[in-house]
Amino acid sequence: MSSPIRTWIARGRAVSWPIAEQFGGPLAQLILTPYLLHRMEPGQFALWVIAQSLVVAAPTLSLGHSIALLTVLPRHPRGDRESRAQGLVRSTLRLIVIMSVVAGVIVLAGNALVSHLWPQLAGASTYLLLLVGFLALVECDSTLTSALKSFRAFPQSAMIELFSRALQVALVLALVDIGAPASQILALVMTATAVKLALKGLSLRGLIGVPAAAGGTPNGVDRELVHLGFWSWINVLSGIAFYSFDRWAVGYFMGSVALGAYSVCSQLAQLTHSVPAAAAQMLIPWAAAKGHDANSGETAKQLRGVATVGAALACLPPLALMEFAPEILTHWISPAFAADNTLLLRHLAFVFLLLTINIPFFNILIGLGFARYAALLTLFAGSSYVACAVLVAPTSPITMADMKLIYAVIGLAFVAKLLRTLRNDLT
Repeated sequence: MSSPIRTWIARGRAVSWPIAEQFGGPLAQLILTPYLLHRMEPGQFALWVIAQSLVVAAPTLSLGHSIALLTVLPRHPRGDRESRAQGLVRSTLRLIVIMSVVAGVIVLAGNALVSHLWPQLAGASTYLLLLVGFLALVECDSTLTSALKSFRAFPQSAMIELFSRALQVALVLALVDIGAPASQILALVMTATAVKLALKGLSLRGLIGVPAAAGGTPNGVDRELVHLGFWSWINVLSGIAFYSFDRWAVGYFMGSVALGAYSVCSQLAQLTHSVPAAAAQMLIPWAAAKGHDANSGETAKQLRGVATVGAALACLPPLALMEFAPEILTHWISPAFAADNTLLLRHLAFVFLLLTINIPFFNILIGLGFARYAALLTLFAGSSYVACAVLVAPTSPITMADMKLIYAVIGLAFVAKLLRTLRNDLT
């Protein structure tokens, strides 16, 4: 076998694990959604939707440290990285516990306000506490995942993720058939997440050993983690605005029935973005390795070419969804649901089409060191979108979907930023 072929096979394997891991969550939701939608009361399904929409906010419990670990740890030599990982993982998990307790206290104290914003949560203090615990488990899992990937343990992380997702689906399907409420379903999901957390903890221990009793890491590394974590957290805030706020707004302005239909279509449209985004993760280290040579005309041309081709390929899934929306909804949910919501799905697919164009440009910019620019732009886009939605107070799901165009159009600035940066490097 020739060397180029072996290289491409190795690259394909490297990309396949992150894609498989990223696809595990959406695939589980694709399986569960029709069952939950048809077997749960609208109010209970709305509770489930709210829980899923808040997952994107989980990094707030670590102030973005779980995300930053993936960047901080690989910068150290292998021997030093093990001791760094022990201290940083331990301190991040400790921070998650502290922030979760604070969040639980805030939730209980602000239960009246939460119930006013989301009528579905009226009197659901137990469910809200379960939700905080669920987000804490998710963020602890993200911390261990980042640590594993910093040691390039992509296969282990992906296999554990897929196993736990299969366990989650099996448990939930067994429970939903007996008419279980959303709180019991969430408790089962927490159980599957706890199993995943334990397996990843064992896997990480095999890589870095038992964490030392001595606490702390050098202040320089701590400051780096805090700095990168802050900008990661800013990106999380913009993600909350784009991926979660619309579902909260639909539930608040239009009620549980509209929220159920909107969340189903949004979930499907979002999948066309998440899979290309997972595949494009490899562009960050690739661009970072070429950053020192970015002022070379040949390198700049290569970066532009990869971004352009990547954007074209990434657009294929949302375009296919726009074309085959009626057939997909008919076979996935029901013909009646497809008749009522095909137009909504197509509007959401168009929004994610525009957003998908940005994927390779965004990742290459991050690799070239523009994390601060990316965070500030996404924060501006998210804030603009939320402010306009609050002012307009949309009364239909399609209007809510169309307002997401504000975020997607502002995000096209990533394309202009990268092309301008590479053009400047050539002059």
